Amino acid sequence: MQKFTLWLFGILFLMSPAVTFGQGDWTPPVVDITKADQAAVYKNVTDPSKNMDQAMIVADEGAFNIPIDEQHRVTPNPGPNGTMPFHYRVTEIYYVTEGSATFVTASGQMTNITPAKYSKEEIYKTIENGKNPGTGPGGNAIFKGPAKTRKIEPGDIIIIPPYTGHYFSQIEGHIRYLVFRVDPDHLLPGGYVNPALKALGRTKP
Repeated sequence: MQKFTLWLFGILFLMSPAVTFGQGDWTPPVVDITKADQAAVYKNVTDPSKNMDQAMIVADEGAFNIPIDEQHRVTPNPGPNGTMPFHYRVTEIYYVTEGSATFVTASGQMTNITPAKYSKEEIYKTIENGKNPGTGPGGNAIFKGPAKTRKIEPGDIIIIPPYTGHYFSQIEGHIRYLVFRVDPDHLLPGGYVNPALKALGRTKP
């Protein structure tokens, strides 16, 4: 898992148009998240029979922030009235670690859009207050494009672009997965560290 994390950060770093080698006084940090770190955050699941979303860190990598979450789902999560959840401007990368489920995505013209509540000022306060910063701006909508359905299981990786509807339509018991987000507009709070990791002595992502 650690090798996968370092590989992902390396690819995202090289993709950045802002990367210039041998110039400047600041280099984005290399970030390690160990198996023990993940276990510490996962203990925050107070009720394993419910869905949960725990932000681990939000790393400032210069051209973009990289939030990393640990998520657990036991029940499907479609939007209301036939809509699908989506995110603005933020790309998500899922890496499945446990369980299996049926995952649905759709894109194209959006109608019946209901934005979710989002305030960058309030979200950035989570650096100090320790609350979960969430997933950034988004909402629910109906998508004109055809839906794609696939079964996912441990080891599978899914890249979900912005403005793409996505949800679990069926879950076999439970599914646990890591979410890596690419946040070019710094909509999520760079510098955030989960309280469980702070308790282990971690002060920076």
